[in-house]
Amino acid sequence: MYSLEEFCFLRKVAHMKKIPVSEVIKLNCLSNCKLLAGSRGLSNFINWFIICFFNDIGNWVSGGEIIFLPGVGMDLSAKNIRSFMKQCNDKKVAAIFVILGYTFQKVPEIFIEEADKYGIPLFEMPNEYPLVQITKNLALMIHNQERHGYFVGDILKNAVFSDDIDASRFERDFIMQKVLLKEYRQLLVIKLKTHISEANLDLLDLYVESNTKKYFLESAFFFYDSNTFVVLISYDRFEPKQQKNRIKQMLENLEQSISPIGLSIKTVGVSNSFYSLANCHRAYKEAITALEASSSPCDDSLPAYPVYYSELSTLTKILNFVDGKVDSLECAAWNSLRDYDEENGSALCETLRCYILSGNSIKEAAEKLFIHRNTLNYRKNQINTILDTDIDDPLVTVELATQMSVFQYQMNKKSNI
Repeated sequence: MYSLEEFCFLRKVAHMKKIPVSEVIKLNCLSNCKLLAGSRGLSNFINWFIICFFNDIGNWVSGGEIIFLPGVGMDLSAKNIRSFMKQCNDKKVAAIFVILGYTFQKVPEIFIEEADKYGIPLFEMPNEYPLVQITKNLALMIHNQERHGYFVGDILKNAVFSDDIDASRFERDFIMQKVLLKEYRQLLVIKLKTHISEANLDLLDLYVESNTKKYFLESAFFFYDSNTFVVLISYDRFEPKQQKNRIKQMLENLEQSISPIGLSIKTVGVSNSFYSLANCHRAYKEAITALEASSSPCDDSLPAYPVYYSELSTLTKILNFVDGKVDSLECAAWNSLRDYDEENGSALCETLRCYILSGNSIKEAAEKLFIHRNTLNYRKNQINTILDTDIDDPLVTVELATQMSVFQYQMNKKSNI
């Protein structure tokens, strides 16, 4: 039997694609272990464990193992310990737990020096908890993680890309994977500025998982291509303002988390809320439409913020369903601003877009662009001069908003977003 705390921890770990050492040591049975060296390897991922009674581990590990080391049967000379630690490094061992009370009364300094040298987490482990219980917990953790990580993303992917699905079956599939979706659901399609590499995929997976579940506990996601992923969130009550604020906070936290690994959010599209998983496909199309409408062809360095399908104009929605005749429509004002931006490295297109979408509110547009109101006023005067017009004139605003929808549609189509 597991304590409530341990059960919740195992359930949390089950949602991870891979388990880092830093999470393993949160198990109650390992809570008294002391990290002695190799802290830079705490992000190493584990996939199994062994109890080692010999110096030559070459044929017994393949990478990602935790080694429990009682020291019995080993040659513990300095030369052989160095050889052992080099093998651990070469084989990419995830961590080493030196068990006290059998051969070791304390961990030899040579182990600590070599662990720090190679960046392998080295723990001192008191002999006070049955090793069989520790390995049982680890095996359960790894089994649940592998089973959950494989299925949840696939369940959501099948629901999203199927036109006609058995909603009740998909609900049961989620329940079997311990994802208890709430009554109201929304889909987010999140596009990054750069492609996801093999090196940072696992970390990104963990960051997406932890940030999503911090705000929407019952959720799921899958990676769609090299820089796009789809997130399903769910919640109990339909409170649009509150949900928008939670989504905004989730995305801001995610942006902060992934920035150190060289990733950043470019655009986000959010669907209408829905009840049945039978509507996942429709919601995905809505989120994609919002994503495409949010894509700015002008300045890739500006901060991203979510665009909701419910807030798109009817014209924008129509443009996403019409044929290539839209390509021939002229958007003189926006073309002029785009040319000016390209020549001068400015961001007048995005400034005007935010200004219009903010209802010509200087305060709201400045907040969206993360600039001072004086800066926005300066850019607004530049736009008026370039276009030889007054963008606060209601008729001019309507014309610019119409051109904006057409212009964005044309730009998105050219860039195959």
